[in-house]
Amino acid sequence: FDCKDKIEGSVGVGSVFGALLGSVFGAGGVVVGLMPGHPRKMYHGTSSANAVSIARYGFRPSTGGMLGAGVYVSADENKAREYGDTILTVQVRCGKTKTVDSQNHPLRTSWAADGYDSAWVPPGNTMVASGRTETCVADPGRIRIE
Repeated sequence: FDCKDKIEGSVGVGSVFGALLGSVFGAGGVVVGLMPGHPRKMYHGTSSANAVSIARYGFRPSTGGMLGAGVYVSADENKAREYGDTILTVQVRCGKTKTVDSQNHPLRTSWAADGYDSAWVPPGNTMVASGRTETCVADPGRIRIE
């Protein structure tokens, strides 16, 4: 499952960054404060250097990409591996999710301005050569490292 079922979720990192996460996120890697909704376990692929920065300072949204600005995650760990050798396991609150199933979709990069919290490319899509699912989340605050 990805964000399409509109269940909200969160994101996490492996034990390599456990000590660092404890200082940033508190006990058990949980950010102090409320994170309403049902978290979805997903993955974010990146470089090891970026993973350390993410663990210290949190996610920074990209300024562009196939689905526009946001943080890119996937329920498919192999899809995340396409973006780097370090895989962060995360919990994501997807919120209101727009399905984008073609390069010509009218909201492909503007879904956030139209009131959506995330955009989801379903598995088996023709948008990318791999056909693997991917989600873009506008607000990095909806993502937590496990």
